Amino acid sequence: FENEDTDNTKLSLSDYFSEQKRNGEIKQPDICGCEEIIRNTWKAAEEVFESADKSHHIKDDKNSVEKIKAFLDSVQDLLHRIKPFKVSADVNGDSEFYSAFNELYAVLSEVTHIYNKTRNYLTKKADKPLRYKLNFDNPTLANGWDQNKEKDNTCIILIKDGKYYLGIMNPDSKTDFNTIEKNEGDECYQKMIYKLLPGPNKMLPKVFFSEKGKASFNPPDYILKGYEEGLHKKGRDFDLNFCHALIDFFKASIEKHPDWKNFNFKFSDTSEYKDISEFYNEITEQGYKITFKDIPVSVIESLTDEGKLYLFQIYNKDFAKGAKGNKNLHTIYWEAAFSQENLDDVVVKLNGEAELFYREKGINNPVSHKPGEKMVNRTTKNGSSIPENIHDEIFKNANGKLSGGYSKETEKFITSLKVAGDDIVIKDVTHEIVKDRHFTEPKFLFHVPLTLNHKAKGNANTINEAVRKYLHGNPDVNIIGLDRGERNLIYFSLINQQGKIIEQKSFNIIEKTKVDYHKKLDQREKERDQARKSWQSVGKITELKQGYLSAVIHEIAEMMIDNNAVVVMEDLNFGFKRGRFHVEKQVYQKFEKMLIDKLNYLVIKNTEPRKPGGVLNAYQLTSPFESFQKLGKQSGFLFYVPAGYTSKIDPVTGFVNMFDLKGLTNVTKKRDFFARLDSVKYDSETDSFAFTFDYKNFGGKAAEEMSRTKWTVYSREKRISYNRKSLTYENIYPTEELKNLFSRNNIKWDSGNELLDFILEIGADDRSLKSKITTDFYDALYRNFSIILQMRNSRNDTDEDYIISPVMDKNGNFFDSRIENEKAGQNKNAELPVDADANGAYHIALKGLYLKKVFDNTAEENLKKAVTAISNKEWFKFRQN
Repeated sequence: FENEDTDNTKLSLSDYFSEQKRNGEIKQPDICGCEEIIRNTWKAAEEVFESADKSHHIKDDKNSVEKIKAFLDSVQDLLHRIKPFKVSADVNGDSEFYSAFNELYAVLSEVTHIYNKTRNYLTKKADKPLRYKLNFDNPTLANGWDQNKEKDNTCIILIKDGKYYLGIMNPDSKTDFNTIEKNEGDECYQKMIYKLLPGPNKMLPKVFFSEKGKASFNPPDYILKGYEEGLHKKGRDFDLNFCHALIDFFKASIEKHPDWKNFNFKFSDTSEYKDISEFYNEITEQGYKITFKDIPVSVIESLTDEGKLYLFQIYNKDFAKGAKGNKNLHTIYWEAAFSQENLDDVVVKLNGEAELFYREKGINNPVSHKPGEKMVNRTTKNGSSIPENIHDEIFKNANGKLSGGYSKETEKFITSLKVAGDDIVIKDVTHEIVKDRHFTEPKFLFHVPLTLNHKAKGNANTINEAVRKYLHGNPDVNIIGLDRGERNLIYFSLINQQGKIIEQKSFNIIEKTKVDYHKKLDQREKERDQARKSWQSVGKITELKQGYLSAVIHEIAEMMIDNNAVVVMEDLNFGFKRGRFHVEKQVYQKFEKMLIDKLNYLVIKNTEPRKPGGVLNAYQLTSPFESFQKLGKQSGFLFYVPAGYTSKIDPVTGFVNMFDLKGLTNVTKKRDFFARLDSVKYDSETDSFAFTFDYKNFGGKAAEEMSRTKWTVYSREKRISYNRKSLTYENIYPTEELKNLFSRNNIKWDSGNELLDFILEIGADDRSLKSKITTDFYDALYRNFSIILQMRNSRNDTDEDYIISPVMDKNGNFFDSRIENEKAGQNKNAELPVDADANGAYHIALKGLYLKKVFDNTAEENLKKAVTAISNKEWFKFRQN
């Protein structure tokens, strides 16, 4: 650059890009700094590239990944710093400069492509281990278990000493197990003998009316002709007498059938059937039978030795030697299917169409803890989550591998735990513990379907109808409101039919484990975000979410049973749920489906099988889940209510701020708004300003929907406001603000007189309403009135989160959730919400109570119509009266 006023002074690019502080101090020139950083980071990265071979897994080496990233970051940084010089081809720039610059820039810009591909490779999750479906040279393998089809499907089930085995016959050498007999004193397996009469509406005619069947069972001509004409089918040609005759023929033929007679059917008297479907249903219920036959162990061992039978133990952790604790539900279902108690009156039915898979090993270098080492829990004694980087230091120190002592961050964390009376849990490793052990070795997998509640009749509508009839006029039912908030993952409020709170609690902490899942999930999300930015493997969060939801749903299910309660949730459309998915811990839709599935067949562990809640007499509290689109407003004892006006509402008076204050965009509109108020006075008893108004004077939804339209709001107490300019929270005291505002404008606020006339005098002689005095006055009055109406007050930098009402109740009190929270802290019964999310859960429960009262006041035959969306008008009428 040539300066005409000086002697051709040359300015360097380094000087041009230097960042200068306000006092003129120059930092290190950026461009020169980039060069040195690139050289240093390249030396470190080059070592990684030179040492890399097929046995070197760079992805698994955190240090190597950091070196590669540092080098590419430094080159990318240089590119970003010179990018301002890049111009389009039609710009007439210095030709000598750009002839060199463009050539170098083209080469350097390749780093973006390399950077992205390298990052994508190094951060790519490990592929799931390959899984192959097995058929053992038999395309119909395990399609069914019927004794007559064993040789076709080549699968049998054996039981011995409480263990279950799957036997697969060699397709080239199939064994007829029906011919094998035991000798006295033989040690034996029990082999399952499975008999099924599937689809009787198709199977009976197929067998008895086939050419072979006609010869064996000799159906009369009138039976054949009537069946062809469909006289047994409901409709215009239905003939009940013929239907009964057909049923009698089927009954007699079943008794002659060599297999089916062994079911020992107990049919109703033929005259009791109203149609053929009732007869078919009885066959479906009774046409399933499992018995057992003894097969000598020596025979099974001989068949396996000769390669004629492949024998697998059907296994999970509950069958491990020395297994303790409650069995998981899948084990309970499986064992119930073979129990004599179930087989005497079938509830759990074993189905065909099982599948077998082979899964390869998925982890080559598993993380493990050896005997003699120390293991540090990621959760403290009191349930707090330990950040990953801090946990690594504590783990290394516990095992004598930490050099240089703790970092300041770790020391600060440990000190904070001591102050809180919390402890880090360190355990001795007594046996080798391998992380994700099930993926460290190849596995055979066995998937087999069961039908639960095999004899259940009806459908989703049947269940919903039965629930509505049960609730109709029932005084002993309570209501659980669930709020899926932001400060609390899930909050519940249990109320009675008088609207009183029996119990309210956040599900951030699960009672059984004492773990604070809100903090744990929040910590895991931060670690995952940091891992993405540093190109490290992203830790799993799915299992943590799954564990949390399972624990919550378990508590909700128990609460429903213990309190004879229905569950009520907000009907949040899918778009709303998606809008919250930017936070990983928001798992609302998954929670809904898991809750419905759990309540669909609710088994209480350690309950005797035939007692309520046992595996053979489970609670069915929801209808089967199909899709959220088909869910509607009810699923058994689970109800959905509209989401509006449940959180920012006074739990005592039902007051809601229905003003559209955002529409007051100028001084004229603001002054007109205040002109519609009925009164503004200073109330000395409450030391606050009282604004009286009638929503009818403002039109809109409030005038149409509110049951009570006349209200007085008071300026008392503190409000919390977020300043978007300073990005800080502020404590606002509207009474003091208004006192100062009125005093500055010569309004004697403490005279006891009506203040509205004096307020409206401001700007009365200012036709344009543009003077600074007028503008500032109405802007300040508007801000303070807005914040008076603000009921929820919270800040993210503290735990402060409360509901305060500006409306006085009939006893002269103002609702303040902090007072209720103090009661709860003193182990007193807080009959009203203790914080803002509790308020939401409480009002969701109250909407459920409104539905209950609608049921009570509706004729039983019309209850289906009673499950409709609650309008705002109905809600306000119920809430405010």
